[in-house]
Amino acid sequence: MADFSTKEYTLPQRWKLFQFFGFGGAVTSFVSHAVAMSTLWKLEEVRLNFSDAIGSDKYFQMYLSSGKGSYYDIMLHSANVNGSTEILLRYSNPLIFLSDDTLEIQTSVISVATTYGLQAIGWAVTG
Repeated sequence: MADFSTKEYTLPQRWKLFQFFGFGGAVTSFVSHAVAMSTLWKLEEVRLNFSDAIGSDKYFQMYLSSGKGSYYDIMLHSANVNGSTEILLRYSNPLIFLSDDTLEIQTSVISVATTYGLQAIGWAVTG
C-alpha cells in the first residue's frame, strides 16, 4: 500500500486566471461590453471606474446572456450609479458560466465627457 503522508502530490491545475479590459473615451455614449469564452469559466470580480461622478439617474446592469436562449438569461446586478465614480462587485463564490454563456455589462447613456475603465477578473478552464 502506498504511503501518501510523506509525499506532496500536486494535481494538475486546469483553472487559469483571466482578465478582461474595456475602456471608453469622453463621448456621449453608454458602456456596453460582452465577455465571452469558449470554455467553462468563473467570474470573481468586476470593476467599473468613471473619471467623473455620474450625474442624474443612470443605471448599471450586468447579466448572464445564456447560450441556451433569452428565456434563461439572468440579471446578476442592477443599480443606480448616480454620483458614483466606481463600482466594485466581488463574489466570494464565483459565478459559473458555461462555454456558450456571455457576461453582458451595460449602463444607460452617459451624457457627460466621462471616460471609463472596465475590468472583469475570473478563472477559465484550460486544456
